[in-house]
Amino acid sequence: MRLFIGRHDRFAGALPPVGKYIIVRHQVYGYQSFQFSRCTNVQIENVNIYSNPGMGVVVRLSRDIFIRHLKVMIRPGSGRWMSCTADATNFRGCRGSVVMENCLFEGMGDDATNVRSGSYTVVAERLDDRRLSISSGSRSGFPSEPEIGDKLELSGDDKLLVPYATVTVQSVSRNEKEKILIVEFDDKLPERTKKGDIVGNASACPFLHIRGCTVIRNRARGLIIKNRGAIVEDCYFQDITASAIGMNTDITTWWESIGSHDVIIRNNRFVNCRFDPDVVRGVIECSTNPGSSQNAPAGVHQRITIENNIIQGTNANAIKIGSADGVDIVNNIIDQSKDEAILIYNSRNVQITGNKLTNSKVGLKIGDGCERATIKVHNNIGF
Repeated sequence: MRLFIGRHDRFAGALPPVGKYIIVRHQVYGYQSFQFSRCTNVQIENVNIYSNPGMGVVVRLSRDIFIRHLKVMIRPGSGRWMSCTADATNFRGCRGSVVMENCLFEGMGDDATNVRSGSYTVVAERLDDRRLSISSGSRSGFPSEPEIGDKLELSGDDKLLVPYATVTVQSVSRNEKEKILIVEFDDKLPERTKKGDIVGNASACPFLHIRGCTVIRNRARGLIIKNRGAIVEDCYFQDITASAIGMNTDITTWWESIGSHDVIIRNNRFVNCRFDPDVVRGVIECSTNPGSSQNAPAGVHQRITIENNIIQGTNANAIKIGSADGVDIVNNIIDQSKDEAILIYNSRNVQITGNKLTNSKVGLKIGDGCERATIKVHNNIGF
């Protein structure tokens, strides 16, 4: 077998040492076990997915999805090391609610779930005071198309990904030749709106509730939350190479939107997560770019609560918070964090209260870009 290791990016490989085992994924994306597009009231219950060359469940532009007792897992006795070669579940541009209860996600080649509003788009041209032409961000093809009445957030390069205005869609038309959308708005656009500004759809975001689920032994991340309104509770995470829960968005790598608001992470247990060298550094992570998340200011992510969780063992940070405004880190137990147990940067209005830290060298680091007067630390044990 010939292995190519000469790439000069974050996917660059290296020759494995003699005696190590490797997994070869001949097919990663493209074939799903179940795929739903523009559907309403999707219900999946008591389904097992043992192996798939792609993702397990993919849902696009749909409303109200209920998933209970879904098991994406390695078939018992098979001796396999991997179930789906990519994500177990993936949701884009959905609305209403996404509910997942008592599910098992094991041995995937990518994330357990990724919930996002779609992809960030770019202002290609300001046509007049009410119309913009909009193109896709990093990839070819048509940009994500909003619906009439959708709220689009506009942000510029002065405060990366922090919206300076929200506008309401009145009409949408397509320019097939140039692969752009012509979007008209109800109200007059701000004077500052110009070519190159970033556009995110704040309406294509379902309320997300994940309860009683287990994520174990997978490559990449556990739950990726890129939406508005989410609760993750009573779940168990173990042996995940990267972040167990990530609130990540960016306009440099994947262009997946949108900044996370109103997220509650409570009563979960994390064991040996974020153990492999990777660009994301926290078991629970909030950032703006997996590659270099030090640029976006506070306010991309808002109103995050991390409460009553147990985090045991990690080669990085137990909790890493960046580009956030309004974070409560309350009554968590953190044990054996190799790096700082809690790392905060580019953030404000953070409360760190009642947490207990054991077997870790550094409890808290307040990094660059923080409004230190708004970060409150009290009644913690171990730091």
